[in-house]
Amino acid sequence: MKYNSVVFKLLAILLFSFSANADEYFVEKTIGPGIAESDLSTATELIRVSVGQSGSHHVSKDSSKADFILRPRLMKLGSAYIMTLEKLKGEEVVFSNQLKASQLDELDKITSRLTRSVIESLKSEKEAKVGEVTDEEAKQGSQRKPAIRGYYFGIGPVLLGNLGSSGLGYDLSGAYAWDVNQIMVQIFTDLAFKGSASFLDIGIGGHYFLSDRDLAPYLAADFGYAGASVQNTLESSGGFALGFGAGFQLLRTSSIHLELGTRFTVLFNKNSIGNPTLLQLRLGLYF
Repeated sequence: MKYNSVVFKLLAILLFSFSANADEYFVEKTIGPGIAESDLSTATELIRVSVGQSGSHHVSKDSSKADFILRPRLMKLGSAYIMTLEKLKGEEVVFSNQLKASQLDELDKITSRLTRSVIESLKSEKEAKVGEVTDEEAKQGSQRKPAIRGYYFGIGPVLLGNLGSSGLGYDLSGAYAWDVNQIMVQIFTDLAFKGSASFLDIGIGGHYFLSDRDLAPYLAADFGYAGASVQNTLESSGGFALGFGAGFQLLRTSSIHLELGTRFTVLFNKNSIGNPTLLQLRLGLYF
């Protein structure tokens, strides 16, 4: 008998605690300018159903007897819909949240998640279940700024260091570039020569523009692999190379850019003279 009494008391405590957590919710009619009355009525009914599906809570038909009031609003934004749901205690808004659907067919997804999140006072992002992810959320994070792609060709004088040559040589450069406004990334190749001395490198580099104006100064850096030959000998060296540069780009707001810049590059592997270097001044065209 004592055992049955204890079990009965435990069941009574569990039932009491379960019912104590149950709240009554009154759902107001959904409002939304420019949205069909049938769609607003559907949204209201979906929220009522969602309340009944969210644990032990119930829908109240009398706002004066309800513990909380749910106030939904639906707004059309282009082809998308934004639903806002507020939870009120008397006249005070104790929690609110909103979700965006890319089309009206997703109204059942967002009402279920939104109702559950507002009742539990949690952000809707944490309340998503399998099958409730909207098209709008699936697109988030997948959109990127489009990169402007183009070619580059540059020419100019160059000074070769530690290659046994003196005076100015010639420099030819080509690249394929991706321009995303403030940053430009390029895969390049560069050939500098003076007599039989030469410096050839290929690599990847980038420009960082200090202005978004039509005339924009920039800082540049690149890294790649290079080979260099010493003047009037068969000696050569190869290895990784690092370059730094600066300059200006003109006509940045046009589809064709003009560039005037300088670049210094050093080859990490030494020859019998030292580390081969080049210092170049280039006039280039992006097209």
